[in-house]
Amino acid sequence: MVLTADMWLAPKVAGTSEIADFYQRYARKLEGPMVAGASAQDMAAAMALYPMMKQALARMNTENVKMDGTPISSTVTMEAVKSAEEAAQEAKRADDDKASAGGGIGGLLGGLAKKAAPKKDQNENKTRTMFMTTTNEVLKVTTAVSAADVAIPAGFKENR
Repeated sequence: MVLTADMWLAPKVAGTSEIADFYQRYARKLEGPMVAGASAQDMAAAMALYPMMKQALARMNTENVKMDGTPISSTVTMEAVKSAEEAAQEAKRADDDKASAGGGIGGLLGGLAKKAAPKKDQNENKTRTMFMTTTNEVLKVTTAVSAADVAIPAGFKENR
């Protein structure tokens, strides 16, 4: 698992720590780490597929505490990485497939298709698969909030 977090930080904005605290309390209530912008259902599905995600997010949150400022724009990318053994097995299968490609009409057509196909970058990293990217961007920060901005929408009914 590789987690990459890119953040643009602005000087500390008053009140934004309250928002971060809210998200942390929310995540604890759901009993798991959260990524802003991802629903609890999506996070549960992703963590079932990629169990190491919980550790990666915990490490990211530990590192975030060390930063001083308010994140204005952030992108978090998660990649699953094959072990050296898995990569070697895949390379062996690819070599076996090449060796077993027969001749005749099938071989001729396969060879023509291979020549017509766009060339892949030789340096392409085949050991990583990106499975999730989230982007968060702060568009505006203001302390002037009217009652209408935080009012419950007309016709809203709570289901219990």
